[in-house]
Amino acid sequence: MSDKRPARLALAEEIIRSALECDIHLRLYGGLAFWTRSESLQAVLLPYHFNSDIDLFASSASRSAVEHLLIERFGLVRDPFLAEIPGEVHGRFYDSKSVPVCDVSYGRFVYCHEFVIDSRLCADDLTIPLAELLLSKLQIVEATDKDLLDICALLCTHNFGVSDGETINLPIILRLSSKSWGLEHTLRLAVSRVLQFAANCSLFSDTQVRAIAKRLSELLHGLEHSCKSIAWRVRGLLGTTFSWHNDVREPPRPELGELMQNGFREVLSSGSSSDNSSAFIIGRPSRTAIFFVSDIHGSNICFRKFLAMSKLERGSPNVLIVGGDITGKFIIPIIERANESWEAKRADRSVNLRTRTELAEYRKGLADRGGYSWVCDPEQFQSFHQDREYRSGIDEELRTARLRNWVKLADEFLQGTSCSVFMNAGNDDPLYIDSVLRESKHLIVPEGLVIELEGGLTMISTGVANMTPWKCPRDVEDQEVAEIIEKMVRQVPELSRCIFNIHCPPYNTLLDQAPKLDRELRIISSGLGVQLESVGSRSVREAIERYQPMAGLHGHIHESPAIQYLGRTACVNPGSEYQLGRLNGAMLEIEMGKLMSIKQVQDDS
Repeated sequence: MSDKRPARLALAEEIIRSALECDIHLRLYGGLAFWTRSESLQAVLLPYHFNSDIDLFASSASRSAVEHLLIERFGLVRDPFLAEIPGEVHGRFYDSKSVPVCDVSYGRFVYCHEFVIDSRLCADDLTIPLAELLLSKLQIVEATDKDLLDICALLCTHNFGVSDGETINLPIILRLSSKSWGLEHTLRLAVSRVLQFAANCSLFSDTQVRAIAKRLSELLHGLEHSCKSIAWRVRGLLGTTFSWHNDVREPPRPELGELMQNGFREVLSSGSSSDNSSAFIIGRPSRTAIFFVSDIHGSNICFRKFLAMSKLERGSPNVLIVGGDITGKFIIPIIERANESWEAKRADRSVNLRTRTELAEYRKGLADRGGYSWVCDPEQFQSFHQDREYRSGIDEELRTARLRNWVKLADEFLQGTSCSVFMNAGNDDPLYIDSVLRESKHLIVPEGLVIELEGGLTMISTGVANMTPWKCPRDVEDQEVAEIIEKMVRQVPELSRCIFNIHCPPYNTLLDQAPKLDRELRIISSGLGVQLESVGSRSVREAIERYQPMAGLHGHIHESPAIQYLGRTACVNPGSEYQLGRLNGAMLEIEMGKLMSIKQVQDDS
């Protein structure tokens, strides 16, 4: 351990002791914390941290008490610009000569990524826990050499483990990264940078470089094998197409001398801190980002993935749309036998389920693939098999129950979000589901409406389709499709800023190619394979070509995912693989009323 210490460490320790006397828990992070916890390398780190500012962490509930302590007992002055930003979790304090002394973060760490420390603040006595301390540097997207030096020093002097104290709690890091694709991506990028820095840095011996490499390998192994959340997997679909981290920069502010001379209150009242002060953490630019899916057909896992798009840590869309065909297409009766076993009756075979665990797993897997399961006795099964009206009643009961579960899940999941979420029925969906969807507090049913979106955009929607061989509940003649569209178009103020959310794709495009069927509804094949034909709507195509909206969002034909322009209009069908639990979608980026990009998002999970 070095006999020399950073200049402000004694003051930091005094502040922490004084806070404890007032029952306030403060902990160090930043350069002083890295110097303190890297005991065998303190002499190496001292030149880089001798004049470091004090970085402190406190619980969100103790903010007022911390400010009172620093102002009243230590005579510091609070930076009013950060204090005036709504929701800001930082505080900055200066001495009487306008020299910055310390920064305080409250409750959660916010920089390139965010994570909460509140509940773990007291895991160590002087600094925040080593896991969060390491993360505070690893999460920096553009780390400096000083940041990389701190990381290497900590990895040299501490092993990974499953507890706090003198080990780096790896499960804590993995728990945070498994919920955030962006954080994990940044950690993986950081590993390669740290390895390169350590290998080229003359401050470390070969033994120390090997120790750093070993611990980074352990981190990578943990990242590779940790169980990922649905939100992580869904965000992973977007990759680096959209920013995965906060863009961090300092806000413009008056010179500190001006602040001290004129008084903070006068400078604030002059308006100098108006809009610019909110730029401390710069998120995405002002834009409308739309994530569109269609034909999820009752798949529980697809619906959960869809909702998860509203809470991505970066690149999150602010409009989510399901374009139709929400309900499932088949029911599997499960006959309960007398010997505490069950038999699932599929059309082509039976599946025997011997335990309640097997039953639950089978039903969950079926629901994730869009199917409905119905547990019944042998007599009920016979009625289901023979009586069409009885079967229709069970069908409605199962569809309604799942949809109500989705509505409940959506209302819980979307609470507190600013995302607009639209769910429209498609031609396959029974008419009664609209009223179930309208029970939601957050889901909007846009059928037949002209909806105003952010950025001066509008959207028209319909789930009807031109007539199909199956004569589905919302199949209509193509002329009626044209009339429905025309009725909405007459209310659109500016068609070049309008989105056509129309379930059926335009005729004779890449979006409407389906297998050709004979009169018995069998797929026609030849020596060249399955024959395809266009099955979309002529009326939809004519409306798009005539009115030239910004974009057309379509579905209906699962096997025909594509993007195609009709004149200026970008039309997309994301396709559907709901039966595999995959959520394929399309992402549209719109700025200043212009479509900047449209991309298909393929789910490979």
